[in-house]
Amino acid sequence: MSRKSSLPQDAKSVSVALTPDTHSTGYTLLKKARESGLLAEEARKVIEKTELTTEGVLRQIARILHADPARLFDEHGNPIPIHLLDEETRTAIASFEYDDYGRPKVKFWSKVEAANIAMKHLGLFERDNRRRGDNLAIQINLVGAPNAPSRSPTA
Repeated sequence: MSRKSSLPQDAKSVSVALTPDTHSTGYTLLKKARESGLLAEEARKVIEKTELTTEGVLRQIARILHADPARLFDEHGNPIPIHLLDEETRTAIASFEYDDYGRPKVKFWSKVEAANIAMKHLGLFERDNRRRGDNLAIQINLVGAPNAPSRSPTA
């Protein structure tokens, strides 16, 4: 009695039994690729291809932080067509659509999120947390030791 498999023929031909040996072989191959610099080279190629750099990311964050909605309009208050907007303004726009009356509806990327990312990058949260720790020590000292005489208002 023969049983029909529910797998397509291609899937049968590429199926591999996972054994402990398969795991160790994969680990060894990955280790060799890492040691040879092959993985780093491939990562560099991807970064180069996508043109993703630290400077570019920081530039985009700065564009979001400095976005000015007034740049969307001409001197008479009329909306400027999106293709005529400067690059700085266009890259700060998260979405652009028209309402039922044909008026443009623009949403910018979050300035709060961009500010948080910039502050993390600049280490401002760490500095703020260190100051907060100093303030906590001062507050504890102001409360006083348990045996310190209590002050009571004089009548």
